[in-house]
Amino acid sequence: MDGLTQVTSTVDEETGSILLCCLHPRINEYNDVMMYLLQCNMDIQYLASGEASTATLYYITDYMTKASLKVHAGVTAMLCAIQKNRDKFCEEEGVPCAVQSKSLVVKLVNQIGASQEMSHQQLMSFYVGGGDCYRLHNFSLLHWGYISH
Repeated sequence: MDGLTQVTSTVDEETGSILLCCLHPRINEYNDVMMYLLQCNMDIQYLASGEASTATLYYITDYMTKASLKVHAGVTAMLCAIQKNRDKFCEEEGVPCAVQSKSLVVKLVNQIGASQEMSHQQLMSFYVGGGDCYRLHNFSLLHWGYISH
């Protein structure tokens, strides 16, 4: 957002970018129908052509393919969790091995989760059997053909 307004949508001859209509200098492009139906904030950027789409595609590809946790960071997180678990149970005698093991697994998940670029909620959803898809709402299929007529 550069603060410029544009009354009509045009194509930039120099870069091939599509410049969408923007009537307010500080509001991103948005789709009011989608905002109403999803009832959430959104930020839409049209990326069909031009330098912006190339740069965005590079950024997304680079972000998705990078390793999320380096080996040394993972080992450090595991060592920290093991030490915390050892400190917790070192003075207590007679604690069942199953309790200590469960405590260690929870500490490992929490410690590694704090070191990753994933939200804690995503990790815990997977850990408790919710799968690798974390969402707050259930969504239904919407057929645009029925709405557009």
